[in-house]
Amino acid sequence: MLAGSLTFEQIIGSDIDGTLEWIKPEQKPTRNYPAAIDTNLAVIGSHYAPPMFGSGVLPGFPAEGGTSSGTLALSDTSGIILSGTTQLSDSNKLIISNPQDRLNVAITPSTGTFRGTFMYPVPGNRPKPTAFAGVLFQDQTIGSGFFQGPNGGGTVSLTYP
Repeated sequence: MLAGSLTFEQIIGSDIDGTLEWIKPEQKPTRNYPAAIDTNLAVIGSHYAPPMFGSGVLPGFPAEGGTSSGTLALSDTSGIILSGTTQLSDSNKLIISNPQDRLNVAITPSTGTFRGTFMYPVPGNRPKPTAFAGVLFQDQTIGSGFFQGPNGGGTVSLTYP
């Protein structure tokens, strides 16, 4: 169950904000994530405008070949498990410098979403192929997403300082 209030207003950095409470009772152990959930979620949102030809999905994000870069980080309850420096190509592809663990990302400029895969490092076992997905926030010049790994859920963040 999700419950709470969201405010729709045009403010700097967000068009929607608020807090939702997420409650889920404990499930049978045969489920992917059987543990109970009782937490508050900070929510932001903003209008996404598909880019015109030749313009970027994240205005101001470091461009391919430039001197600055952003960061793509994947983390779970154990902390950051994978991170890489990134730049955005003219064709709105996320370029990852020295990708690790078969990390790859595809951006869909028409919708402002991204998807990717990586090999989740499992201590003592073989890495597991894991998918992730997220959305781009143009006003904040960031991306945010999630994945379901072998040890529970995790977050994906695309940031530029």
